[in-house]
Order: sequence, then structure tokens, then C-alpha cells
Amino acid sequence: MSTIKEENTVKLKYLFLVSFFLTACATTQNQSDTNLSNSYNKDVELPEDPHSQAIIDILKVMSIPQIARVAMNKKLAEDETQNLSPEYIQCINEQLTDNQVYALMLPVYKNNIDQESALKLAEFYTGPTGQKISTILKIKLGEPLAQPNITQEDVQAMAKYRPLLQELKKPELKEQAQVAGYNLGIRMGMQCAATGSI
Repeated sequence: MSTIKEENTVKLKYLFLVSFFLTACATTQNQSDTNLSNSYNKDVELPEDPHSQAIIDILKVMSIPQIARVAMNKKLAEDETQNLSPEYIQCINEQLTDNQVYALMLPVYKNNIDQESALKLAEFYTGPTGQKISTILKIKLGEPLAQPNITQEDVQAMAKYRPLLQELKKPELKEQAQVAGYNLGIRMGMQCAATGSI
């Protein structure tokens, strides 16, 4: 009995060592997965203060929940040694909702990006140039969208916001996001294992 429990624990720990929160550096992500939207967003209440809302806007435009699911599913597909059941994988996917990702990432981003910077970044990402970047990210994630035309005005806008954009690439932000993702993964994995689907 303890051997099975130990094997399951090893599976869980290995599975969620995946660092699936890639922050803004994920613009180089190139996957062919489609249908990545997850509408299973119940049971997670998100704060509505300006700082939190700005960060959620940034994460939404950067497709962070979709990137998280792509990375996790890729890792699951690549590893044939864990013998995880389809029911277990489905359980994990259902739990990794957009709102779950936002709730997980809010403390990390708030700890590394002050409210003023977050509001300015949200203004950029929800503006015309930021929307083009969002479209490029979605294309890289497999959505069949037309490539946007990056104009001289877009280049100037990105130059104006470059110092703020660099804040999204801070090593400490990425490290804290990885730790948070690992902790969430273990929690999700244990909940799914409790259903007996592993």
C-alpha cells in the first residue's frame, strides 16, 4: 500500500516540476495546439482593485493561461514513463482554469510590479500595439489568425514602454512564478489523485 502511495507521490512531484508559467518571455513560444481556451472557471473569486485588474489584463493579453496549459499538456504528452490515466490528465486540465492561473499569479506580479507600472503596462497591452502582440502570441499558440502588420508607430510605442516591458522579464518574477506553479501543481495533483483517477 505504501509503495503505491510513494509511486503516486513521485509521479506528482515529477509531473509538476514543469515550470509552465513563462511570463512575458514566452513570445518565443511556438506550439501547434489549438482549442486552448478554458471556460471552467468556477470557484475562484478574483480581487477587483485597480492593481489586480491591471495585472489580470496583462496576463490575459499575454495568453498566460493558454501558455500554461500548452506547456503542461506538452510535458504530459512527452513523458511516457508515468502511466497517468486519461481521467487524471483531464482532471488536471479542468482545474487549471484561467481564473486559477490569474489567482496564482496575482501575488507574484504584485510583489514585483508596483501599481503605477502595472497600470501603464495594462494601458500598453490593451492598446493597439499590445493587441497586435497578443495576436502574435495567439498565432504562436496555434490560433489561425492573420499576422498583424507592425508599423513604425508600433515600434515607437514599444520603445516608449521598453523599461516597463523589461520588468516582466525580471528573473525573480520568473523564479517566484515557477515556485507558485509547482505548489499549485502539487495541490491539484493531490486532489485529482484523491479521486482515484491516477
